[in-house]
Amino acid sequence: MASDDCLVMEACPLCGRLLDTADLQVHVNAHLDEQQAEEDARLASCLQRSETDWITDDGLGGSEQGSDVASAIDFDSDTALAWRMQQEAEQEDRLVQQELMQQMTEDRRVQQDMAQRQQLERDHMLALAMQNESSGSSAAAGSLHSGGRSDSGQGTPSGRRGFGTPSQSTPAPAPSPASARSSSSAAAASSSISPFDIRTVPDCMHLVATACAAASKDRHYRLCARPVVHYCSNKFDRGWGCGYRNIQMLLSHLVSDPAYRALLHRGVGLAPTVVDLQAAIEKAWAQGWDRLGCNQLGGRLQQTRKWIGACECAALLRSQGIDARVVDFYAKGQQNEAHLGLVEWVWRHFNPSDSALSARDVVVASSQRPPLYFQHQGHSRTIVGIERRSNGENFLLILDPSVPTSDLRAALQRGGWERLVKRGLHTLRMKEYQIVFVNGVLAPEAVEAAKTIRPFEVVGRN
Repeated sequence: MASDDCLVMEACPLCGRLLDTADLQVHVNAHLDEQQAEEDARLASCLQRSETDWITDDGLGGSEQGSDVASAIDFDSDTALAWRMQQEAEQEDRLVQQELMQQMTEDRRVQQDMAQRQQLERDHMLALAMQNESSGSSAAAGSLHSGGRSDSGQGTPSGRRGFGTPSQSTPAPAPSPASARSSSSAAAASSSISPFDIRTVPDCMHLVATACAAASKDRHYRLCARPVVHYCSNKFDRGWGCGYRNIQMLLSHLVSDPAYRALLHRGVGLAPTVVDLQAAIEKAWAQGWDRLGCNQLGGRLQQTRKWIGACECAALLRSQGIDARVVDFYAKGQQNEAHLGLVEWVWRHFNPSDSALSARDVVVASSQRPPLYFQHQGHSRTIVGIERRSNGENFLLILDPSVPTSDLRAALQRGGWERLVKRGLHTLRMKEYQIVFVNGVLAPEAVEAAKTIRPFEVVGRN
């Protein structure tokens, strides 16, 4: 089973012994307990020697000797204070190491569960494909769930720059699993939601699509391709890890596509941990990717709490052979409409046909495009779709790593999801935003030029 294939042996960071991941936490804790016992014994020995040196059998033994003892006690107090401060610092380091090991163990467990679920999903998709091949119903569903774009890629305005469509110099990726899923949905045409079983994949997009369909009066939704797993920050990375969590969300979709999975994280089909991502970005820097960002962050991320952003995301993906592009957005015009260009860009990205909406159009449609990494000063999120109302009002649909996954799923299932997922134009109050989008596989002749991260497009700047 896929879960057996994901078992890994890891070296103890203290003694180097190779252990199963499940036993590594207990082994490291034993090392830490031994170190604590040695420190306690050393302190007891120091205190005993202090009493023997400064306290005589008959008390203080006179005023002169008492003065010496008083000064010695002051000295011991300073030493004890310094020792306590050192012990507190070491204890904090041990706690950080324990939290790190717990996070690694939890991430490994989630990855093993994801591998098993993804295998079940692939089996389910294969069964659907075989069923629909015999019924000959795939053609009608393909046009329903591709957001208005045919499988041949026609319908994208030729005058538009990029917006996620492969350029002539960059080959397009292999068809996404979203395409296969959409081609199997003729039986669910009236619902406009791809019918794969949510029980076989830890995917949030099924819940998002269902919630959108229930609130679809006078509204149209264009969503990213499935699946997308929501990753949230925990006590290990809270306050600094949002960039890594959004990369994990993006990768959770990319690893479901064979064209990308072969390039990512040794091809095992799993999103890497935060620690893995830190090491991968450092490796990309060492290979010459994004030298400016490397210099700004000191060339080191592991065992730090440094923030990362859109450029680090793009550098990491490019170093893995994926054409990741950065788009810069600048505020322009009135405050409530300063970033109208941003929401229009997102709408066109997930709705390549960009045709005028009518009552006959599909209400909820999933595109064939991955989610978007969305960065602004101090925080980053993941854009998974957009809502457009009949009056022209737009709302981004985002997954925020600062929201606990349990709260998100509960809101999507029971109601109240809008406050966690929807963001209107009036909420885009920052002067600058950045988006990273995936544009297929990086062409070999473009690798050297791609090592320097430059904006593919700039929107809003005069």
